[in-house]
Amino acid sequence: MAARNPAVVLLCALILPACILPADEPTGMELSWRLQEVNTLDGEEAQRLRSCPGGFVDELVFWITDANDVSRSETFRYDCGVGYQTPSEFSTEASDAFVELRPREYDVIVDLVGEIPGTDGELEIRRVRTLSVDVLSRSITLQDFDFGLEPVTYALTLEGVQSCDQATFSLRYADAEDALAEPPREADGGVLPLLYREAFVTNEGLSMAGAPTVCADLVTEHVLEELDPGAYVLTIEVDGTSCDVDLIAGQRGGEGVIDLANLPCDG
Repeated sequence: MAARNPAVVLLCALILPACILPADEPTGMELSWRLQEVNTLDGEEAQRLRSCPGGFVDELVFWITDANDVSRSETFRYDCGVGYQTPSEFSTEASDAFVELRPREYDVIVDLVGEIPGTDGELEIRRVRTLSVDVLSRSITLQDFDFGLEPVTYALTLEGVQSCDQATFSLRYADAEDALAEPPREADGGVLPLLYREAFVTNEGLSMAGAPTVCADLVTEHVLEELDPGAYVLTIEVDGTSCDVDLIAGQRGGEGVIDLANLPCDG
């Protein structure tokens, strides 16, 4: 069990009797969480667990209020990795995120905080859960969260579609080992480049899983819908020439332009 936070204890000493922390043997909530993909195009078995950086989550904020006395309220902040646990870790290990609380009912609000990619440190705060918790008097109350991150859209514009004969597009995780909590591995432990979804197509039906497309049939404006936020690589092959293009779908989505006549990694 995680040790009592000295900063929290000092805070409690300063604000008594309003403090919601217990004075004797510790009781309270042991908090754990994980981040779940929500795109179901390949079925539920393809929904993978995102890591904290893979889901653009830096911090979790818990707003805890005594359900019978709103003046007794405190805020607890944790780095995302402190309480992140896979299902196997949750069943075998104690979380390092522990809030000492007196036995009674509490209202709990949970926010996810993460830096928005491509900004100068701008943060996105996502309210992901509101619940009531009855803290037990004789044992630790385990509170486990599965957070499904809100899917986003990515607007993709293709230029130079008349300059080629055939093209393919394959959307992969930029770094599956960094993005996923439990990436699929080979027998030797290595992680292969991993396709995001086999059935993923744009709103115009363009395959994002490598199916060949005649360039003359390509439309220019596409939207990637229901995309889990994350960092991806779009591998484009045009008439035998392959090119990898970074595609960042942040918490607010994203957009990009690709000229098939002048691929960004030509030369």
